[in-house]
Amino acid sequence: MAGNVRARRWARRGAGTGWLVLVCALACRPAPSEGPNVNADAVQVEIQASFDGLVAAVLARDTDRYLSYFDRTRFVGLHADGTTVHTFEDFARTYRQQAAAVASYRSLSFDPVRISVIDDRTAILVNEFDAEVELVSGDVVVATGGGTQVWARTDDGWKLVSVSSSGSG
Repeated sequence: MAGNVRARRWARRGAGTGWLVLVCALACRPAPSEGPNVNADAVQVEIQASFDGLVAAVLARDTDRYLSYFDRTRFVGLHADGTTVHTFEDFARTYRQQAAAVASYRSLSFDPVRISVIDDRTAILVNEFDAEVELVSGDVVVATGGGTQVWARTDDGWKLVSVSSSGSG
């Protein structure tokens, strides 16, 4: 109750009016992707091309090319088991261990893939996936699930700054 009285007194004196106008102005401005300078279609094409390159690197089992799609300084992630990754180095170490266990991909598909353009420097890609992987041990693993990728435009092109996944397998 005392907080409400103070808020009313502050508002009566006009002290809160400026902040209220600022908050309303920020809330009412269009999202960056709606602005006139963002070509969302072009960004989607660029992100799709980067994603296709990422998938091609996986299928070719080219670990270095795969990891080249990641922002080495800003990357963070979330594994399907709920554990977090706070550095690119930790992610790369785990990925290299997993990739070394893979003999081949019998199948790998991503459908549907949806790209949401936030602004001319940021986009989010979400997908569902199905994979059948033959391990070096001879075992075959089937995995299904979904993933989210946050892409950021850098001086070196589009790079992943965050990935998260969920699924089984």
